[in-house]
Amino acid sequence: MAFSYFRFATPGVTPNPVINPLSYVQFSGTPPFTTGGPNVAFIWASVQIFAGSPLPRPILTGVLQAEINTAIATLTSTPNVYVKP
Repeated sequence: MAFSYFRFATPGVTPNPVINPLSYVQFSGTPPFTTGGPNVAFIWASVQIFAGSPLPRPILTGVLQAEINTAIATLTSTPNVYVKP
C-alpha cells in the first residue's frame, strides 16, 4: 500500500472537515515539520482513489482520525499529523 503526505485544504469539506478525505490534497515531497497550534497542516496516510475523482485522497482510519483529534486537542504534532498555529 502506498503512503503519502497530504496538505489540509482550508477550510475543508463539511461535515467534520479534519476527518473528511476530500479536505486533503496530496503533497509532493516532505513538508516542514510544524507544531504548536489547533489547525491541521499535513497528515501522512495511505493513498486511495475515489470513484469519479482522479485525485488521490488519504485513507483516514479510525486510528488516524483519533490521532488527528488528539493533535488538535493537545496542540502538538505527531509523526502522522502536523498541526500549526
